[in-house]
Amino acid sequence: MKNEDDNISHDTSRVTPPSSSAPDEWLDNDVECAEEAVVSSSVVQRGEQGVPNPAAVTSSNKTSINLSNKNIEDHKASPQARRKKIKYLVIFALVFGIIGMTVGIIVASKKVKPVCKVYNEEELGNGVCNSDYNTEICEWDGGDCVEINKIVEMYPYCWESQMWHEYGTDFDSRWGDGTCDDWFNREVCGWDLGDCDLYNSLVNCDVLRPEYIGDGMCHIGDGYNTEACGFDGGDCKEFYEKYPNCTYEPKYWEGLTKVGDGICDTNFLGMNNEECGFEGGDCDEFQEKYPNCKAEIMNKLSDGHCDGGAYNTEACDFDGGDCAEFNEKYPNCSAFIVDNIGNGYCHGGEYNTEACDFDGGDCIEFNEKYPDCDVNNPDLIGNGRCGGEEYNTEACGFDGGDCDEFNQKYPNCNVKYPSWINDGHCNGREYNTEECGFDGGDCTEFNEKYPDCDVDIHSRIGDGHCNGGEYNTEACGFDGGDCTEFNEKYPDCDVDIPSRIGDGHCIGGEYNTEACGFDGGDCIEFNEKYPDCDVGFYYLFMGDGECYDKEEINTEECGFEGGDCIEFNKYPDCDVEFPQLIGDGECNSYFDNYNSEACGFDGGDCTEYNEKYPNCLASHLSLIGDGYCHSYMDKYMTAECGYDGGDCLD
Repeated sequence: MKNEDDNISHDTSRVTPPSSSAPDEWLDNDVECAEEAVVSSSVVQRGEQGVPNPAAVTSSNKTSINLSNKNIEDHKASPQARRKKIKYLVIFALVFGIIGMTVGIIVASKKVKPVCKVYNEEELGNGVCNSDYNTEICEWDGGDCVEINKIVEMYPYCWESQMWHEYGTDFDSRWGDGTCDDWFNREVCGWDLGDCDLYNSLVNCDVLRPEYIGDGMCHIGDGYNTEACGFDGGDCKEFYEKYPNCTYEPKYWEGLTKVGDGICDTNFLGMNNEECGFEGGDCDEFQEKYPNCKAEIMNKLSDGHCDGGAYNTEACDFDGGDCAEFNEKYPNCSAFIVDNIGNGYCHGGEYNTEACDFDGGDCIEFNEKYPDCDVNNPDLIGNGRCGGEEYNTEACGFDGGDCDEFNQKYPNCNVKYPSWINDGHCNGREYNTEECGFDGGDCTEFNEKYPDCDVDIHSRIGDGHCNGGEYNTEACGFDGGDCTEFNEKYPDCDVDIPSRIGDGHCIGGEYNTEACGFDGGDCIEFNEKYPDCDVGFYYLFMGDGECYDKEEINTEECGFEGGDCIEFNKYPDCDVEFPQLIGDGECNSYFDNYNSEACGFDGGDCTEYNEKYPNCLASHLSLIGDGYCHSYMDKYMTAECGYDGGDCLD
């Protein structure tokens, strides 16, 4: 049946009553459950409203719900069953949770622990602190970095400086290793943990390798053996007390001479002589062995390589024995570059001689072909290009046939570069002759125009620029007409470069004459200002705003270099290489004498720095406070320099 809401309802009066022994609330519950089951089976959801299931309705009308006593008993037991079921579910969940946790712990414990990755096992724990392995995982480089890590805590800014990260590896092992390292010579690094105390006490000593100062070895050259550096930190004192007449000082290209290293560095013109104690004893053994050897580089002897010339002489024991095998083969060969002998290429001159076995056999084929051909580079013979002079001779097969065609055309043309003939450019002198076909025809047009013009570079004639000298002559058409206007203006002006006349710059000498219109008018103002100044070619330095202190023009007659040196002349005792740097707005403390009282402390440019940092020993004061931390440079990161003017404090 349907109720007012069109929902299916069931007649519960036909349900068999339960037994009287069942509690009322159980009965009510069971009946209610039965009703819900029937209703659920008879309704199909469609959209949001219930739609009757016809089959279910028909069935409900025909069938009554019978709840027997047995069914009621079963329902009486269902709450206990449900509780039991819940209990089992809880136990089941707890057991599986514990199992899951146990498995998780086991898996986690079996995970691979981080390992110390090393490139070379021998570097780990080798007694040298290696930055790459200075980690907890690597046990602080196998213990090598433990001590230095304690020091790092004392000097944290040194550790954080950029050079550490840039250089890394075993760089930190150099910190406090007993040798002054310029990288660590800063207050934040404890002056290399004291290693640089000696070097720093020499305030005016500026050398490339501070670690050489006071290392027990006398270094001569590059500024080490000077008073400013305490004569190499005292290392050279004993040497010069012993050999006061030794005045040798290596030139900058000769490098550094180390006295006392056991290696004979210099030759007899350097320190390998009696005055210098044969390099302080380093060359004693050499002198005993080779007292009369005049070879240039001592350590080439007995180096396993045969050197010719002065080395391969009896006085030098034939290069300390290195040339024994060579001399057995070629006892009378005096070739300088021994390696050229028998290297597969035929070399001429002293190599292609009987004494040298005709270049160790390399020239045998060439000599068979051209027995009387004597040239320095036999390999150029027959290379496809005609070579002149001694190559283009009958003895050399006219350059191995390369000059046959040229000689047929120009049999009497003897020039250094035959390839220039008929190359499209008119070449003068010996090329522009009848024998050479007037440069193979290249000069025909030029000769028709200027038959008597004999100049080196014909292409300059008529190139649009007036060239002086032999070009600006009647024979050469006054430089092919390029000098016509100039000659009309200045008929008696004879200068090498006429284009400089009236170019806007006053040039002295022959240009600043009446015949040349006082340099085409360029020097009129100058002559009015400085009538007695003979500037010559120093005009380039006049009035450009920079004082060069040229004695020829830094005179009263020349207005003290056109006014450029007026300020500089305020410092009469200032002796510097570049006067123009004085008072240029930048403190030039690096060069000698600029930041001195005699030079007005660089013309005042260094005054502020000197007041601010009177005890700063940095070499470039202008870098202090420029916004960049120069932590990698010596002496900047100090309290005296305000930690690079504050740039290194952040």
